Amino acid sequence: MRKLALARATDFVAVPGKGVNGIIDGRPVSLGNAALLADLKADVGALHARAETMRQAGQTVMFVVVDRVVAGLIGVADTVKANAAQVIEELRNEGLRIVMLTGDAKTSADAVGKSLGIDEVIAGVLPD
Repeated sequence: MRKLALARATDFVAVPGKGVNGIIDGRPVSLGNAALLADLKADVGALHARAETMRQAGQTVMFVVVDRVVAGLIGVADTVKANAAQVIEELRNEGLRIVMLTGDAKTSADAVGKSLGIDEVIAGVLPD
């Protein structure tokens, strides 16, 4: 276990379906998806290719933005339950059409949907 000194965040604001913003040590810091980057007018720059590779592997990519400059990215992947594909197939055999709705980016959502045999994937859905 590392004993890291963590700075306190102030002015914390959650942006539903996009990410979070706050102030840390007097600097604006954000963590969120590509939609949040667009709101901030922050350019992904050289990290675009790495983000796309992570999405193709089924990861949700979150960008770390400091002073409106993309400083890094974090990839998170949900663990698909071992029996998910089997359950989807059983539902299909019952005559159901399987649709996945997700807030994730299209590339990562499509990768997961394809691996599970989902009929249709609708990505980029916001909570509202």
